[in-house]
This record gives sequence, C-alpha cells and structure tokens, in this order.
Amino acid sequence: MIVPPRPEAPVAAPAPPITAAVAVRAIGREARDLLVLTARLLGRYWLVLIGIASVGAAAAYWIQSLAVIVSRTSAIGGVLVFALIPGAAFVTAVGMLVLMGRLTDSTRRSAAAALSTFASALLLFLVLYEQNGQLTEDTRSYYYETTMEAIFAEEDSSARIPLTISFSIAAIIVTALIVRSIGASVLERRERREDEGTHAPGRGRGLGIGVLRVLVSYSELVWVALSITLVVAVGNALGDWWDSRLAVHAVSDAWASLRWPDVTGLVGAGGRFLGVAGSIVIAGIVVPTAWLALGTILYGTRRGASSVVALRAAETTASLGSRVKIARASDQLTDVARLQRSWSSLVRPTSRWGPLGGAVGLVLVRGWLPIGVFCVLFTILAQADYAVWWLADLVLPTVAATDWTAIYPLVAAVGLIAVQVLTLALVAAGTEVTMRRLGMPSVLRPTQASKDQ
Repeated sequence: MIVPPRPEAPVAAPAPPITAAVAVRAIGREARDLLVLTARLLGRYWLVLIGIASVGAAAAYWIQSLAVIVSRTSAIGGVLVFALIPGAAFVTAVGMLVLMGRLTDSTRRSAAAALSTFASALLLFLVLYEQNGQLTEDTRSYYYETTMEAIFAEEDSSARIPLTISFSIAAIIVTALIVRSIGASVLERRERREDEGTHAPGRGRGLGIGVLRVLVSYSELVWVALSITLVVAVGNALGDWWDSRLAVHAVSDAWASLRWPDVTGLVGAGGRFLGVAGSIVIAGIVVPTAWLALGTILYGTRRGASSVVALRAAETTASLGSRVKIARASDQLTDVARLQRSWSSLVRPTSRWGPLGGAVGLVLVRGWLPIGVFCVLFTILAQADYAVWWLADLVLPTVAATDWTAIYPLVAAVGLIAVQVLTLALVAAGTEVTMRRLGMPSVLRPTQASKDQ
C-alpha cells in the first residue's frame, strides 16, 4: 500500500548554499578558536603538563625495569607487571586532560557508568597507542631487555618470556576478564543496596571497596592491553603464513613474469598510491578524530553528551525515514521521540561501550568541516618531535656519532613530551569547542572557561 504524502507535514526550508567564501570564513573561525584556546591552555598549564608527561615517561621506564626483575622468578608475573606500562601512559594522558578540564559535576555517578567510561576510554587509548607503534615498541624493548639479561646470566630466555600466541597469555586474558566481570557485578549490587537502604556500611568496607575498584580497573587494563597485543601477533602470524603459501608464490612469480610493463607498472603504482593514501587517512583523519572522541568520553559523558547524540541521531533517522513510503514502517521511522529512546539505549553511559559510541557520535555530529580543521591542526602539532630533533642537531653540531647513543633516549623523550603537551592541549580545546557549539556546558576549569566566553 502506498501512503500519500501528508499535506500537514512541514516542509523544511532549503539550506543556504555553501560558497567558497563561506567555507573559508568558517574554517578561519574554527582554526582561530582552536588555536587561541590551545595557546591559553598552554600559557596557563605548560609547566605542569611537562611535569606530568615527564613523570609518566619515568614511570614507564621504571615499570619496564621492574617487569624484567619480576620475570626472573615468574614469566607470567613479568607480563602482568609489563601491562602497567600502557596503563602508565593512559594515566598520564588522562591526568593531563584532568588538569585542564573538569571530569566531575554535582550528580552522583553509578559504578556501571564509571566502569563503562573507563573501559571505553582505555580501549580507545590503547588502540591509538598500538597504532602509534608505542605498544609494539614497549613489547619489543621488554623482550630485548629480558633476553639480554638472560643471555648474560646464561639462562634460558624462553623460560622468562611467554610467547604472545600461547595458552599462558590467553589464560591471563580470560582470567582478567572474569575478575573484571565479577568485580563489576559486586560493585553494582552493593551500589543498588545502598540506594535501597538495605546495606549498612561496615567497618573497613570503604578500604575493601577501594581495593576492589583498583583490582577491577587493573583487570580491565590487563585484558584489553594483552588482547590488543594478541590480535596484532595473530595478524602478523597470519600474514607470514599467507606469504609462505606456494600458491601465493606461484601467483607472484607469474605476475612478475608478465611482459606488459604498462599494466604491471600501473597496478604497482595504484597499489603504492592506495597504501600512501591509507596511511594519510589513518594518520591525518582517523587518529585525530579518535583523540577528540577520547576527550569527549572523559569530559562529555557526564554533561548530557549522550542525550545530544541520541537527539541528533533520532532527527537524522527521522529525516531519512520520511522518505520511506511503506505504511507499516513510515510512522515508526519518523517518530523522533521513539527513535530518541532507541538511540539513547545504545549510547547511554551505563552500557558496556555506550560512552565510546556516544563520543564518536558526538564528534561526527559536528560535521566534516570543523573535524577537518581539528585534524589538520592535530597533524601539524604531532610533528613537534621533528622540531626537537632539528634543534638538538642545531645545538649540538659537534657531537660525535658514537655519543648520540647516549643522547638519543633523552632527545626522544623530550620529543615525546613536546608532542604530548601540544596535542593534548589541542584535544582539550577541541572538546571544549565541540561541547560549546552543541549547546552543552563548558568542560574547562572555571578560570579558563570564563576567559573564553
């Protein structure tokens, strides 16, 4: 049955045309707001940000040394300590964002919402950490230090380092996931009893609950970090297995033996172009957008971000649903209130990955132009380590090549700290601008937010 169009339905006014001049002014305004706010944040917090980043770098170094020491008595213990290295990086990034913004408000937060926010932020950060090569580099460094110590001690290095693809690593992941699930359930049940008034706090319960929260958070860190490492190792193993197949070699040899240089050259150039384009998209769009989503998870989940995402998603779905002319589905796809309830169930802060979905949705609601401006600025600031290396070469022109072996770790650490400080200040500014443009409260601290009004 075909449903005729409703005469009483309002007709949306056509959007004004977007000319080049309008786009340029919008880009300039967005870039100006981001740069001015980033400069204000750096001017106010730069010294403390450098201090937090330096402490994080030192903590990662000492945690790795501790993991090597623990591996002397237990390979599994060494891996469990090693999992704290990406955790230290995560705490460092969160600490820098907490310094510039506000993560708390006047409303009480449930244990489920807190754990969901922590899990979403941790997962997104560790994916970025792995994509940047840091997790792989940390793993390689830990394996190298442990292996070299075992060699000098004339020990079997395989007894101190479990294989990434092994039953031991899988057992650690499963155990950590079980501990996380049980601990989260205990915290949620206790919270419900307190709300109902059937649970009286006892002596020492506060300490026990605090220990349980730390254990749940650590279990979340272990299973997520080791799962990402395992997935990367499995992917590399599958790639090596595929490259070793006779059929693959036969096809490669047949392709190399072709006498059509135009075709082979064109295909090869196309493959190289796709590879470069993919790297540009990941480094220039996906990574900056993910960092902005991380800032939105930390700042926005307690300030109505999920409701804004649900409303915008419902309006978009209703707009698309109005084009459907099927009688049974037409009303369901145009009911904004009903669609908003459905979307709210997907991005609610208490769901397992609701904060992650809500943050990504909130970022996408801004539109392609503001996100593009943020991505360009983020990509530029992320190259600050090259400036550090250039300055080091300029200041130390007479240093012998052999001396750079001792200087390299220091310069690399300074470059990493510079990138962290600049990019995270931009993330805080980008989150503030995003929230403010969508009509939500400021996420910056009152002294800084009042200057930007």
